[in-house]
Amino acid sequence: MTTLRFLALIVCATMSPHLQEQRLVVVGTVVGSDGTPMEAANVTLYPMRSPMIPLLEMPSLVIATARAAADGSYRLEADTSGVFQLWFSGVDHAAARTVLLAEPDGQYRVDVTLSAVEIAADAKLAVIGPFNEFSPYRGYVEMEQTATGTYAARVATDGDTLAYEIVERGTNPANPLVTNGTGNAAYEFDGRGSYRSRVPAVGDSILIQYDPRQLPETQSRETMTFRPDSTTAARFARFWTDLRRNRDAYYARLQAMVADGADEVEIARFRNEYDWSVNRLVLEGALRDIPDPRRRGTLLTTYLDWAGGIDSTMAMTAFAELEPDAPEWAHGYYTISNAGIASGHEQAYENYYLTALRTHADKGLKPPILMRLITLAEERGAIDRSRILYEWLLAEYPRSYEARRARARFGLGVGAKAPAFVVRALSDSSTTYTNDTFAGQIVLIDFWAVWCAPCVAEMPVLHAAYEKYGPAGFTILSVSFDDAPEDVVRFRSETAWSMPWIHAFVGDDWTSDIVTAFQIPGLPRTVLVDRNGVIVAVDTDLRGERLDQTLSDVMSKR
Repeated sequence: MTTLRFLALIVCATMSPHLQEQRLVVVGTVVGSDGTPMEAANVTLYPMRSPMIPLLEMPSLVIATARAAADGSYRLEADTSGVFQLWFSGVDHAAARTVLLAEPDGQYRVDVTLSAVEIAADAKLAVIGPFNEFSPYRGYVEMEQTATGTYAARVATDGDTLAYEIVERGTNPANPLVTNGTGNAAYEFDGRGSYRSRVPAVGDSILIQYDPRQLPETQSRETMTFRPDSTTAARFARFWTDLRRNRDAYYARLQAMVADGADEVEIARFRNEYDWSVNRLVLEGALRDIPDPRRRGTLLTTYLDWAGGIDSTMAMTAFAELEPDAPEWAHGYYTISNAGIASGHEQAYENYYLTALRTHADKGLKPPILMRLITLAEERGAIDRSRILYEWLLAEYPRSYEARRARARFGLGVGAKAPAFVVRALSDSSTTYTNDTFAGQIVLIDFWAVWCAPCVAEMPVLHAAYEKYGPAGFTILSVSFDDAPEDVVRFRSETAWSMPWIHAFVGDDWTSDIVTAFQIPGLPRTVLVDRNGVIVAVDTDLRGERLDQTLSDVMSKR
C-alpha cells in the first residue's frame, strides 16, 4: 500500500458523517496500562476473514482507521456494515482486537485498556525498516544486548530520517512481537497494530538503541468493554472471544509440548484426544443468546473459522442452512473447505463446492475451494479431472497462495527425476551437496527455517524417522532459508532438536535456482527421493504421522 493511499484511509475515517447516508460509527476511549492516554493510539477496522490475517498483508486490508485524540477518545467511521475485526493499537503497548457485528447505520461504543509491551530479560531483538520492507521474518538487523540490559544496532541509511520498528525474535516465529522504538521519536501507525519510530539520520548510518526500562510498567491487563454490554454486538464479541481463548489454549499447549521435546506419539495423542466439545457448547450458548435468525449463519461460520476442532454435526448444519452463495461464507477464506473437511463426508459436498464456485460473489473464497476439489479428485484417482481443475485455478487465480501450492504439487511430479541441484553446506560454504551426494540413499529434502512454525512442529516426526530408518539407508538434507547460518546453529543448541543429519544453507534468497527447480511456494516444503534419484512423495505425504507410513512403504522396496 502506498503512503498516499494509507493517508487517504485515515482522512476518510474522520470525514463528516453527513457526507454519506449510511455510516458505521464506533466511539469510545483507548488508554494505556496505567489508565492514561498514550502518545499515539489508533483504532482500525479490518475484514473478518481468517483467524490470522498475514502480518505483511494487513496494511492493504485496512477498511478504515482513526487516530485517538489527546484525551484517548476516538471516533471511527466507515461506509459499511457486516462482520469485522476491530484492532486497538498504542505506542509501547500490545495491540488488542475484537470483532464487530455491525448493522447498517450502526453506532457502537467500545472502551479499551491496552497492556504494556513486555520484553523478557534475555530477549533477542532486531531492527526492521525500509531496508527489508519492514518484514519481521527476514533481512532484519540483529541488536546486541549490553550489560545494562539495553539493546543497540547500527543501521545503514541514505536519507535524512529513518523509520524503524523493533521485532522480538524466536518467541513466536509465526507472529512475532513488533513494536516501536524507545526514546524521543515521531510515531507513524504501520497499519498492522504497531508504530514506526522516525528519527533523524546523520551520515550513512544511525545507531538505534532500545531500552526496555523506558517501557510503562504493567499496571493493568487488557480490557475491552462494549457499552451497553447487552447489545447483539457485545454478545457476538463475547462469543468470538470464548472461541478464540479456547483455540489459543490448544495451540499454546501444543507449542509448549514441541518446545519441551515431546515425541511423535505424545503429540499425536494430544491432537487426537483433545476435547473440542467446549467450543460446540460456546456456539450453542451463542445461538440461544442471539436468537435473531438473521445472525444464525454468521454464528455458524464464525464457529467454523475460529473453533479449532469443528464438530461434524455443526459443519453439516451449516451446509444445510446456508446456500452456496450465502454472504456468511465470506467471513473467512477457508470457511467452506473447513466445513467440508470437518463433516467427515467431504465427497458428498462436491456439488456444493462447484455451485459456490459459480455463484458466490467473493472471489477470495474460490482458490481454496478449487484446491479442495483438486484434492478430492486426486483421492479417488480422477487424474484428468484434477488436471482440469488445476488449469482452472492457474488461469483464474494465478497469484493466489493455492496456485503456488498447486504448481508445487503438479510441477514437481511424483515419479519424475529429482531436479539437479547444488547447495552449500551450512557450516562450510566451500562444501557443496548435489544429487550425486545422495546416490544410492533415500533422502528427505526438507526446505525450512527456524522462523517457520509449521517447520518446527515437524521436528518430533523428523527425529523419529531419522532414528528409525537411518541405519537402513535413509537420511535427511535440511536446507535453511534463514537469514544467517547462526540462526540454525542456535536453534540446534538451544532447543530439544539437535537435527543430527546433513544441513545446507540458502539464506533469504527466494530467487535462487533451487527455489525454481523444486517449485517452492513457501515453507515448509518436503520432497522424498529414492535410491534411484526419483521423487516418490512430496509435502502432505511427508508430514505428521504420514511420514512414517510413507517411509515404511518406500524403504520396503528394493
